Amino acid sequence: MAAEYDIKINQGETFLKVITWYDNANNNMLASATSAQAQLREEKSNTSPVIADFTCTFAANNASLSLGLSANTTLDIAIRRGYWDLFITYPSEVVNPLSGKSYTNFAVTQPGTT
Repeated sequence: MAAEYDIKINQGETFLKVITWYDNANNNMLASATSAQAQLREEKSNTSPVIADFTCTFAANNASLSLGLSANTTLDIAIRRGYWDLFITYPSEVVNPLSGKSYTNFAVTQPGTT
């Protein structure tokens, strides 16, 4: 079962969240991961349309995982509250360690417009 982790996204700003994951014995749980995928949806359902796909980038030696959204992507988020989750792929399994709600702070100023 995924741990609950809510995120806040500021519309029009770059979003970046760096994740590290260690077990009780201090072993890096990302060490053998081969890929990761995270999405934002309006409803807590895999049939709800995808609002945004996060970029998922592992640091050197898989020490951490960065989840990102560009400023242009966050500018297009038109929902106040949504749901997100993260799936990590390993050689023999896929796990869902994190999921939660996303809260969007809407921008008044629209960057890049006059």
